[in-house]
Amino acid sequence: MIIGGLPLWGISFFTESQRWQNLVLSDWMALLYATVFGSAIAYGLFFYFASSGSLTSLSSLTFLTPVFALLFGNLLLNEVLSPLQWVGVCITLVSIYLINQRDTLTQTNHQLAVPEQNNTQQQPLAEISAKKLNPISLSIRESESEILP
Repeated sequence: MIIGGLPLWGISFFTESQRWQNLVLSDWMALLYATVFGSAIAYGLFFYFASSGSLTSLSSLTFLTPVFALLFGNLLLNEVLSPLQWVGVCITLVSIYLINQRDTLTQTNHQLAVPEQNNTQQQPLAEISAKKLNPISLSIRESESEILP
């Protein structure tokens, strides 16, 4: 972001007049906040959580950006949201919740759909592992068994 900002600063330096006179302390604080929290810390946290968790769950949180924009616009700027916008906010929040709970939901559905097998009728390990292999690796193993005695 610094490398991208340098050319913009250079263009601004040569094309704008009274660059620094119009900036007050709150402008500098806003720029500092956006630089540190909005960029550096946010990207650092994103890559930290990406390396330690599920990328699908993490990337689903990006859909919160317009939700926060609408909510803060409503709270801080007294913008009035239409009923359709509130429905969109609710659908977005429910969708993000479902995405983040999908592992729990699929485990529950799988446990309901697959009844417990009787321990006395266990399948041989070779059959279980063959069922879990994809068709390509299964055909490779079959051809290996034909070649090797």
